[in-house]
Amino acid sequence: SISGSNSRAGVVADIVNAIIPYNDDLLLFGCDNKIYRLTGDPMAGGQMDLVSETTGIAFGRAWCKSPEGLIYFFGSRGGVYVMTPQGEVQSISNQKIEHRLNDIDMSKYRIELIWNDLEQGLHIIPIPYWFNNEQLTMWYWDRRHNAWFEDELKDPNKQFTSMALMDGDKFNDRQLVFGSEDGKVRKWARSKDNDDGDPISSRVLIGPIVDESSSNNFRF
Repeated sequence: SISGSNSRAGVVADIVNAIIPYNDDLLLFGCDNKIYRLTGDPMAGGQMDLVSETTGIAFGRAWCKSPEGLIYFFGSRGGVYVMTPQGEVQSISNQKIEHRLNDIDMSKYRIELIWNDLEQGLHIIPIPYWFNNEQLTMWYWDRRHNAWFEDELKDPNKQFTSMALMDGDKFNDRQLVFGSEDGKVRKWARSKDNDDGDPISSRVLIGPIVDESSSNNFRF
């Protein structure tokens, strides 16, 4: 712990929303409008660098790391991004579901991200600051296919309040677990045909499909 005014690295010139400890020599500050990187010991020649001035990181634990060391985060202006330790920032939601993510009211929800080792993807979960008795809408990004999926929890009592990755020795012990509004802890499962007693329904929109041999358009 240091005072930025007492070190050569200086202070962060923005409101800090998130602090990401990457390794012993690298610390990232997700601010309201910018991202900074602190390299080295701030009391022994450490350096503070501006990584991004186009987006910050949303308040709270709106970030996670993949097994490869990539940092995924929810931007302070909406959208989901991936960042390398060197500071290269790239959007993964642009031109896909950007408008849906931008509609999240971050005065009512804090955003949490967590990596799913089993599915090789990313969960984006808005968690209400207070119980609102509404369906919880979440998003999942599949890295293998660069595809987005929207999930809903129909039972408001099962709203997630926290989440963690259980990193056990056995493969079956490595589970995502979710704390819920009803006081229960649930785990992520790949082979279940129901959602803790609730039926699982899915839908997909394909189209419009154009028949070039006629003037008819088909939508499924």
